[in-house]
Amino acid sequence: MDRDPRERLTIRTTLVCAAALFAPLAWPLLTGRVFWSDDLANFHIPLRHLFQQSLASGDSLLWTPSVFSGFYLHGEGQVGFFHPLHQALYRLFPLTAAVNLELLLNYAAGFAGMYWFLRRLRFDAGVSLAGALVFAFSGFLVLHSHHLNLVAVAVHLPWLLAAADVLFEADRRRTRVAAYVAVALLVASEALLGFPQAVWFNFLVLGAFLAFRTAETRGGKPLALAVAACATGLMLGGIQWLPTLDAASESFRPLGSSAFALSLSLHPANLFQLWSPYLFARRVYTDLEYPYVHEYALYSCALLTVGPLWIYTRRHALGSRRRLAIWSGTCAAIALVLALGRYGGVYQFLTVVPGLRWMRGATRFVFLFQFGLALLVAIALEDLQTLAADGARVRVGRVLWLPVALSLLTTAAVSARFTPGFESAALAPPAGTAIGVIILLVVTGLLTLAARGVRAAVPALIIVTALDLGWAGVGDRYRLPPRTLASLEDGMPRPVDASRPERVFVRTPDFTGNRLLLNDVRLSSGYAALHPAMYLDPGSTLAMQLSGTRWIWGASKELQTVTGAMPRARLLPDARVIALPGHGDAREAELVLMHVDVLRTALVDRPVPPLTGPAGTARVLVDRPGHLVVETVAPGAQVLALTERFHSGWRASADGQALTTLRVHGDFLGSVVPGGSHRIEFRFLPDSFVRGCELSAAGLALLAAGALVTLRLR
Repeated sequence: MDRDPRERLTIRTTLVCAAALFAPLAWPLLTGRVFWSDDLANFHIPLRHLFQQSLASGDSLLWTPSVFSGFYLHGEGQVGFFHPLHQALYRLFPLTAAVNLELLLNYAAGFAGMYWFLRRLRFDAGVSLAGALVFAFSGFLVLHSHHLNLVAVAVHLPWLLAAADVLFEADRRRTRVAAYVAVALLVASEALLGFPQAVWFNFLVLGAFLAFRTAETRGGKPLALAVAACATGLMLGGIQWLPTLDAASESFRPLGSSAFALSLSLHPANLFQLWSPYLFARRVYTDLEYPYVHEYALYSCALLTVGPLWIYTRRHALGSRRRLAIWSGTCAAIALVLALGRYGGVYQFLTVVPGLRWMRGATRFVFLFQFGLALLVAIALEDLQTLAADGARVRVGRVLWLPVALSLLTTAAVSARFTPGFESAALAPPAGTAIGVIILLVVTGLLTLAARGVRAAVPALIIVTALDLGWAGVGDRYRLPPRTLASLEDGMPRPVDASRPERVFVRTPDFTGNRLLLNDVRLSSGYAALHPAMYLDPGSTLAMQLSGTRWIWGASKELQTVTGAMPRARLLPDARVIALPGHGDAREAELVLMHVDVLRTALVDRPVPPLTGPAGTARVLVDRPGHLVVETVAPGAQVLALTERFHSGWRASADGQALTTLRVHGDFLGSVVPGGSHRIEFRFLPDSFVRGCELSAAGLALLAAGALVTLRLR
């Protein structure tokens, strides 16, 4: 089919701009480097290093002894162990290439998914590509690139909406079945990626879209099919989200106050970003927390500010698009109010919901705000192209110039130092503030020219928008230039004896998170979203001794010896049952332990059979992730105490006979072993994982049954 020359020009321009924005993100892959800012170097890359090691060695993917003296790593979720894409990437490619490909595929998927969704909404190819550009390279998605799983789940949203839309309009049974399966698999994919907050965001928009399409079509069957597909997808993802619920319940999050749930709330002053994006010295403003650009950046590009105003001025001429515009604008407005968190007066009600109060970061609703605005931009561009095709000329309403006027007033106020309520240090120099005026002036001017029929105005608008997106998002990723993995490892300690790994506690002024894992060091410290709740302060001398920590990596960047570190396994001939204080009450727990000879007496959480001494010997035969084997020789029953962290998912046996695991000294793993010579085996296999596997298997069966039922529906 022959396309209009204007549309062809828009298509070519948008594809070139998309390639130009994608290229800087792909550059590290081509040069053997990685982006390493924030959580990439401190969390994601080190844990993916462990993941790749487990795949290569055949070790358990569930548990790692390398952080927190032992951690339910699969339950933490953000590595996405059982997602098919992650399995393929980290089996087939070196770590550098795998991390880069995982990051790049997020943006390719976001671009393709938004294009398909807009095409499903019957936008032409040029407008759909432009909308995909604005979505995939939006400020939120690019600035959060170091949150790999957050972005990966977020870019599922347009795919999910498009597949759901097919359910409403499919007139062929096979197409309907394919859409049903697609919705289920997309929901499963989200769940397997392990970022529940982003899954929650997507479900909110999907629910709103299903209600919107149901009202339009007045059909109940597609809605029922979509709900059934979502339920099936959640069952398929049970192998991940049930362990995540388990890990979350054992983490510090249930202990958090409402202040934690309301942290990372978007301060209303950030609304200035919409018309003065570079007003603040750090680009963003916060009065309580560190001004993280990626968390508080509301601005994505000037077109997202001006485009909705075009929709408002043309609201009576939008025809059938008016309903979509109202839906998109309403979603964006609600998301913005929720992003305000403690300042918006609404988000507080969500923090009382079990599960939701464990999450923080109301400001991440900015993703849905920018998604809604991207849809409005697509409607605006379509309207401009329709006017051009009809040869129409329209006057631009004054409201379109409102952002320019506000930007001028803001710049003037900064120049005159009339900024009540803001410290001068929080504001950028007037020259920086003036950048916002220039950007908005150019974008508004191009919209005005497009309304008057200037052919090159829309392609020029796309080019300016791409430059705007690149400067605000992609350019920020180069604030810290990409580096090789080898350079990330430089200056960090390596195991003193690789054959007998000894734990290190990290105590440095510059946060390094889990980066020492790249040197195959085991940590008694660590960094994770679901930090396990602990009875003892892991940085205390007693906790380090009990965890077998032999070294501290401190401010001097040299290893300092910890005296009195316990061996990996030891037998204790005495035990005392104590009522442990609450998690996090480290001082009280340590006071109890200070009066106990930890070399002889085990503090346990339940009664044990009579023990006899003297202390026997324990020799570690196998020390692998999630699998420990210890040879014990004792004159009678004694407590075998390990330096591995306790979790109820550990299972113990003596020569094949089941044993009961114990909490020893509050945080550590142990069991009562019989007298004589025995081979004691510990394996980590929590019920949450077993039930998750069963749920996923049931989901597969339900997927097949649902597809069959869908095929037979008229």
